[in-house]
Amino acid sequence: MFDRLRKRGFEVEFRSHAQAILSVDFPEVAEQLESVLEASTIPIEEIIGSGGGETKGTQRLRRALAAHEWRKHNFVVQRIIDGVQREAQSHEIDHVRTFNAGTIALEIEWNNKVHSSIATSRTSRDFIPMVPFRSVSSSLEEAACKLR
Repeated sequence: MFDRLRKRGFEVEFRSHAQAILSVDFPEVAEQLESVLEASTIPIEEIIGSGGGETKGTQRLRRALAAHEWRKHNFVVQRIIDGVQREAQSHEIDHVRTFNAGTIALEIEWNNKVHSSIATSRTSRDFIPMVPFRSVSSSLEEAACKLR
């Protein structure tokens, strides 16, 4: 899994049950993410350029995922006791797509100050480290999430 990315210099690490989740329940997601990331480029000028706002590389990656029907979504988790809402939290996720096996949420973050990446699995209760992608030439963060 993700062999083409490794050949291009990406470091791919699986945590918790990420590999099992992607390979068994969502093999089409793993293939799609690999294809999108493999086609993505970040010129050195964008890496060393000044900050402020969303980078062009991140914009290109967002458009590539949107072309595969990954849409922004706001998840709301509510605690209702005897029909009365007691609390609610919402979290907007950059890219969400539902497949036959369930829903995957993907966050994209760019941080040129930290040269590592963190991926998280979002459940209704917490965040769990999952699938970091890191390239020698970028600090692009990917987050793949399975929601039940």
